Amino acid sequence: MSFLRRLLTREEPEPPRFQPADLGDQRGELPPEALTLAASGGALEVVGESHYRDAIAAATGGPRIEGIRTTMWATLVAEHDNPYDPHAVAVYLAGRQAGHLPREEAAAFWPLIDRISAARRVACCRADIYGGWNRSAKDRGDYSVTLYAAGPEAQAAKLARELDGKTRAEIAAGTPPLAPGREKGPATVRGRHHSAWHQEVKRLRDIGDEDGAVGLLLEIVVATEAEALTEGLGVAPAAYETLAVICRKRKDRAAEIAILERFERQKHAPGAMPATLLERLEKLRNKAIT
Repeated sequence: MSFLRRLLTREEPEPPRFQPADLGDQRGELPPEALTLAASGGALEVVGESHYRDAIAAATGGPRIEGIRTTMWATLVAEHDNPYDPHAVAVYLAGRQAGHLPREEAAAFWPLIDRISAARRVACCRADIYGGWNRSAKDRGDYSVTLYAAGPEAQAAKLARELDGKTRAEIAAGTPPLAPGREKGPATVRGRHHSAWHQEVKRLRDIGDEDGAVGLLLEIVVATEAEALTEGLGVAPAAYETLAVICRKRKDRAAEIAILERFERQKHAPGAMPATLLERLEKLRNKAIT
């Protein structure tokens, strides 16, 4: 290509591409008054971050050209004087407001957060923060904040333990059993998807009805295998693991080997748990030989 042609066809340079700076886990130590919310299985998207962009930037160490990705502790506060929502729950990062819980979730969490505050404690949970690039005055990105907190029922149980001093058995005794549903199909147990029954297994174990828990777990295993066969997927390992733990607690090695061998025969879902269960099975077999 001639010099003149190169000049006439010169392309604009591509703008630089930025990767967000990974600031890692910045949670650190919590104060003694902090009460960490139960987290298992829960994720809440914070709303309104665009109104608190500068506050989030300050809480995470200042604005960056490339944006950020980090984890911090978030504090949840029930707002008694919010003129727009009487059950608003504000979200704070490092003492600076970063947004609110969505209206529906706030209504469910407000009584719990308010009760924690009344007990002179502070509700905290993990928060993942992403975004917030600041390339120019006309090219600034908002932040995305995700909280990890289980639903209100799990939080109520934790508050009963930590604020009321109740034992797991006392909490379970006051929790009604899960009622059968109306769903149908190979993946269901008593009219609900098999995954819905793990909380009921926990309740049964907490009140000391281990035989009832074992019976329900075996139903879950059957439904898990039927679902995996129908969908062509690997089995979920949770029910097998819990059954193995119960057998181990009962010192019933033969039963533990049997349930782990049943798991071994199935197609496995990805993740670390299948390898852990198979390693346990191999150890039990080696002990049986020696």
